[in-house]
Amino acid sequence: MTQPYKAQNGMSDELLQQYLSLPANQREREFLSTTQAAKRVGVSPRTIQLWIADGKIKAIPIGRKYKVHFRSLLSYIETYMREME
Repeated sequence: MTQPYKAQNGMSDELLQQYLSLPANQREREFLSTTQAAKRVGVSPRTIQLWIADGKIKAIPIGRKYKVHFRSLLSYIETYMREME
């Protein structure tokens, strides 16, 4: 029997519900593929995957891939930039 979705690595049931409740066009703006997220902030897709695994950014699993919560990514980048100053 398949186990229900469990929150881990920055993922939550609330985030999944938010994703599912959005119309498709808004979903595309608020949740990015790891490749899209990497291009937006100038890092590799692998870096995005590591940030997800470390819980630094929020993402939800969709099939075998992740959708990155864009606001979570921006928040992490802003925090990182402040720490670099």
